[in-house]
Amino acid sequence: MSINSYMQIEKIDNSSSPGRHYPGLVDIFDDKMLSNRNFIYFTDMFGYIHKEFLQGMQNRFVIGKQYGTKGVNIDLVCLQPSDIYYELCPVTLQDLPKNKIKYFLQNYNVIIHDYPEGTFMSVLSIHPIEYIRSLGIKPRNIILSSSSGDKIKDVTLNIKSGFVPIYLMQQYVPHKIDFNFNPNKLALIPVRKPRSSRIKLLARLHEQDLLKQCDWSLVTNIDEQSIEHLHTNKELDYNELKASNEDYIKDFYSKYKDELPKVLDVLENNSTHGHWTNINPLIVRSTYNYYVAAESILGGPIFATEKTWKGMYMGLPVLTLASAGFNKWLESLGFKTIGDFDHLDHEERLMGIVDFLQKPIDLEHNESVARHNYNLVYNKEFIFSLINIQE
Repeated sequence: MSINSYMQIEKIDNSSSPGRHYPGLVDIFDDKMLSNRNFIYFTDMFGYIHKEFLQGMQNRFVIGKQYGTKGVNIDLVCLQPSDIYYELCPVTLQDLPKNKIKYFLQNYNVIIHDYPEGTFMSVLSIHPIEYIRSLGIKPRNIILSSSSGDKIKDVTLNIKSGFVPIYLMQQYVPHKIDFNFNPNKLALIPVRKPRSSRIKLLARLHEQDLLKQCDWSLVTNIDEQSIEHLHTNKELDYNELKASNEDYIKDFYSKYKDELPKVLDVLENNSTHGHWTNINPLIVRSTYNYYVAAESILGGPIFATEKTWKGMYMGLPVLTLASAGFNKWLESLGFKTIGDFDHLDHEERLMGIVDFLQKPIDLEHNESVARHNYNLVYNKEFIFSLINIQE
């Protein structure tokens, strides 16, 4: 277990520029949560993670005991020496005046975090390491902590990597049901945002006459809307489908355009934002041979969102449309993976998935993989063991 039971973590106050910041561990696990968290991205997942993992996190860290979720002003921090770990997101880092951030980084323990997006780059034009290097200083001790599998570090700047499986925590449910694997359909493929890789995967499966053996969705990139509303809205974000010159994509769109936005039948509500988070495991468990996790990032960081963990919680073998090496990283955490395409990326990887889905199914092996992962994701102590934040 790579954590320090005595590490005290406090938050740097970011209230001077609300609405742009990502939550840190104090925001999520302080025992006096703010009643209004609308000023921080990722708020919809706080309550559940807080409820299920608060006690365990407080048994492992001292979180926000001095300053709570309000945080402490950086000017106050810099008045006296301290061994506390002060956390801030990359936006706060670059919002602060350079003279202050230089002194702060040189003299204090700092955790720079990006748990929702994992890459430290979604709202910035420069990576935190490059920004810190541009300051021309030697920091005291920095942890870049995220939910990404990439171990980002720079020993010359005293920067090391940290990991907290926030999305795995988000998907955890306390009431485990008996494992059962007796599939009668090929795959479940939940897709909300019509990213290029996801469109191509669905179109290639259609091209090979495999899609009709699957349950799948393709919704839209706009904000939360009811499906009824979307079907009356003619300005949906399917531009790549509409404009493609690829015959296989044009054929896919021609076949299914009248069904878009297409949602799954195995829903507990009819929203687009929640269509994959609200898939009822009681309905889909044991129904599919595979679950295809169409991750957000290909050809870049190793970053597992709820898309991957959801399949494991359903008790299904997971095929990962993700960056090369993604399965190897999952295996390093203790999970088992399916497929022979982990060395591939981008379109080669999605074609690897299409090819794999045409192969004979090894039911015994698939069940073994699914059962192993199912038992791990329902084990809280195992989830805590994945946390890696070292002094």
